[in-house]
Amino acid sequence: MPLLMGTANYTNPSLSPDGKYLAYVGPSKGSSVYNVFIKQLPPASRFASLAGKHQGLFETEGTAGDKQVTFDKKRGVTSYFWLWDGSGIIYQQDADGDEKYHLYLVPLQSLMAGQRPKVKDLTSFKGVRVDEVFRDKDHPRQVYVTMNKDNPARFDLHRIDLDSGKVERMLVNPDPIIYWYFDSNFTLKGVLSYNNSDGSKYMLVRDKPGNYNTSSWRRLFTWSFGDDGQVLGFNKAGDQLFVASSVGRDTTEVQAISIQPGATVLRRIASNPYADMDDVIFDSDTWEPQMVAFNYHKSQWTIIDPALKALGTRLEEFKPGFEVELAGRSKDRQTLLLRYSNSNSSPSWYLYRQGKWPPVLLLEDRPELRPYSLAASRPVVITARDGLQLPAYLTLPILPAVPKDLPACIAGPVPDLRGAGTGAGKPPAQITTERSSSSSSSSSSSGKPSCKPLQLQLPMVLLVHGGPWARDYWDTNSQVQMASNRGYAVLQVNFRGSTGFGKRFLNLGNGQWGVGTMQQDLTDAVQWAIKNGIADPKRICIAGGSYGGYAALAGLTFTPNLYKCGIDMYGISNVATTMKAMPPYWGVIRFRFYKRIGDPVSNATYNQQISPLFHVDKIRSPLMIGQGANDPRVIKREADQIYKAVKQRHPNMDVEYVLYPDEGHGWMRPDNKLDWALRMERFYARHLGGRVGPDIQVRGSSAQLITKV
Repeated sequence: MPLLMGTANYTNPSLSPDGKYLAYVGPSKGSSVYNVFIKQLPPASRFASLAGKHQGLFETEGTAGDKQVTFDKKRGVTSYFWLWDGSGIIYQQDADGDEKYHLYLVPLQSLMAGQRPKVKDLTSFKGVRVDEVFRDKDHPRQVYVTMNKDNPARFDLHRIDLDSGKVERMLVNPDPIIYWYFDSNFTLKGVLSYNNSDGSKYMLVRDKPGNYNTSSWRRLFTWSFGDDGQVLGFNKAGDQLFVASSVGRDTTEVQAISIQPGATVLRRIASNPYADMDDVIFDSDTWEPQMVAFNYHKSQWTIIDPALKALGTRLEEFKPGFEVELAGRSKDRQTLLLRYSNSNSSPSWYLYRQGKWPPVLLLEDRPELRPYSLAASRPVVITARDGLQLPAYLTLPILPAVPKDLPACIAGPVPDLRGAGTGAGKPPAQITTERSSSSSSSSSSSGKPSCKPLQLQLPMVLLVHGGPWARDYWDTNSQVQMASNRGYAVLQVNFRGSTGFGKRFLNLGNGQWGVGTMQQDLTDAVQWAIKNGIADPKRICIAGGSYGGYAALAGLTFTPNLYKCGIDMYGISNVATTMKAMPPYWGVIRFRFYKRIGDPVSNATYNQQISPLFHVDKIRSPLMIGQGANDPRVIKREADQIYKAVKQRHPNMDVEYVLYPDEGHGWMRPDNKLDWALRMERFYARHLGGRVGPDIQVRGSSAQLITKV
């Protein structure tokens, strides 16, 4: 279990701007707490000797000579950025999960001189949250941040001088501004705001430089509620704006639009009929998009820049069956950091120096997993009762009776995004679908008469993603691998309301919580697994975090005969009390929550209809609850009240409530992650009958077993 759920040896590397150093995250010596370290990369001659080796630089040369940059002793540091001049590392951190992030700077001059660096808290304001941080390659000694220092409900724009530490408020947020956009001079040129009266988003731009607070701002365009859109940034000249827009179409298209009145579309850069834009990589010198990713089941890159086409194809072919991501590059663009990943191996990171083929393995997140066989997640498409196709992932345990490939009639019409989209002026190609290697291809995705069930009847975990305006991805998920290793099938469903599959798919989830079609999609997915002989109908558990925790509670209350057990991780039990307890700074998007969910605050009848708390009398199956005491999104009361209600109604039912006093919305500390995974493993085993590994005592966990609230 520690191999999957414990502290990784090293992860999240980042290339220095000059390409000579690699920062990464790893545990401090003698501890499970993550901190940032820096490794000096060897010369090109040394890299040449590592080419083609299965062991990476970190395994062959070790980490003893690396320099520790941060020295946190409790929560750890996992996310950070280089300053553009390479002189320091900046990172954000909160206190025990309260999400009141401060911004810290670690100057590296003393580190290079052999001394321990001193961390500077750049925003040492009590109770204040730093939300966004903006850096610029040509202005490395200053950053812009948004924080709610003067009003807890509003994020104002501040500039921080990294040499003096001076913090200067540059713009008082006049509207519900949520995103900020700078031009090539590192000057604020545009903002995206919400209209809380109708849920629309609108873009404001400045035509002339000057004081941010007194400048004239002009509305460029408005996206109505229901249209999906994302502003990506200005071009270098500042006369065009790159956006991903679904206006007039279903999936988002990357476009360049004029910033003149009318916002004319000047270029249609890339789109795909199956999926929204998932990621964009820009050239830091020209400010032009070079690559656009679309993701239905797996990430597929559309290369826009002709200069990258040959290299992009070569990098994809370097590790067939893996997704490749350009994770970083040096300022001169001669050194690239690459991340390769799939669903059944630890992510691996490679360094490629232009003209020095092949890429060289630097590290794997968890190289100790290499000798073990991990289960592959299979993309499937499940047809809901109303005909909507649901992208999903099925992971089957590695057992003699389990086939390596699913029959196509069970897997469903899994689309192949290659050639289906547009990019760099290419017209739409004919849409194709992937097919399983099985000979059977004569049935619908729901496994109708011509499709023979697999007859596996495995215990199954339905793992529901959070958000709900988010999605599941094809990757190596530690929870999935843990359950699969213990003998369970795992099903992950992108139910309606999930993001990434077009605005129709997203908007079909509006007002459909609890007893609506969002939960029905999960029920239909379970029935699909049963009908196709994958799942044993008497051994199915529903589990998830955040919205997934809500869905687990909804599954146990609204479909009590479908699940043998449920696991609620920081999930909503009463929708109205959650909405009332929203952090002040969520006020700018409150209307969109009401449009997506409904209004449970003013409509008590509706709230009782969709909130599991009012239906605990229907629960028939055991429940495990996990909660962070400092969660500002789904507060502790949500866990307290569902635990109390279930125990009062069913005093003899197996209900386990675990509280982590030093966590928030999810577990950050590795010891707590491991402790929770072990508890999940034992809970699954009690109620689904799977395998249990050796008993491990996690001494560093803060877990408290709650028996009375």
